[in-house]
Amino acid sequence: MRKKNIHSIVVVYKPDVFHLEKLICELLKQTNYVYICNNSDEDIEFNVERVEVLNFKQNLGIAKAQSIGMEKAFSNNADFIIQFDQDSFPEKNMTDKLLVSFELLLNLGYKIGIIAPQDYSSITLDPSKSASGDKIEIPHSESNCYFVDTVISSGCMISKETYQIVGSMKDELFIDLVDHEYCWRTKYNKLKIVKNFDCKLYHQLGNGIINFTPLFSVCDCAPFRHYYSYRNAIYLYGFSYVPLKWKLKSILKNIMLFSVILLTMNQKKQRIKYAIKGIFHGFKRKMDY
Repeated sequence: MRKKNIHSIVVVYKPDVFHLEKLICELLKQTNYVYICNNSDEDIEFNVERVEVLNFKQNLGIAKAQSIGMEKAFSNNADFIIQFDQDSFPEKNMTDKLLVSFELLLNLGYKIGIIAPQDYSSITLDPSKSASGDKIEIPHSESNCYFVDTVISSGCMISKETYQIVGSMKDELFIDLVDHEYCWRTKYNKLKIVKNFDCKLYHQLGNGIINFTPLFSVCDCAPFRHYYSYRNAIYLYGFSYVPLKWKLKSILKNIMLFSVILLTMNQKKQRIKYAIKGIFHGFKRKMDY
């Protein structure tokens, strides 16, 4: 059997160069080629074989940067792409483990769209809290794979077949909910999303998570992120393939978040300004800001 051609796509914005170099070195061990999609104003140079830097000279957003990377990789004969951001780091042999699981499931007749690792906080080393679906029974294997509804983009492996069916990212989202939307579109096209809990990816999320109740937590993010979180959520309410259950939970969460901003968070005026603008643009479906 021909060895699979796997390309890494790393989206960066003003990255820590030391960490980026460390990440690239690891990805060169695990994949055939690495694309650095640079959303920073300043160019990045990596004069290393099997590494290509795409300097956009502006922030195109995560979605469009990933789309450009995907198009580039698959046009250069990649069988799979695997996505990363600048704050991610895979465990040793993570890519091989994902590929083995993908091919096992494919041979069992499952139509797999995306396979992803379990992500862990690079700060606390705790696994992220994510609802797991049905465990997948693989004969003669101790694989710890589950069907899930969504995965984060960092660490997710997408096949060329999935790309041909589902397409690229929804560029107009820019940053928030890009990964969730792609997962929902993948499931709408009758493809499965799998998480392998035996694979580990270390990942930093914002400035940390603030837990208010066991069921409600918020990311301590920069104020401008509230614009995209509100705008994109409202925009996605208009798509039939987005689950109704998520829409209802999102509406409730965003109402609660607005209260949290007013009562407890710093930089209240800025956060409220961005949230209100996001709400207005979401209803207007103004997605070019």
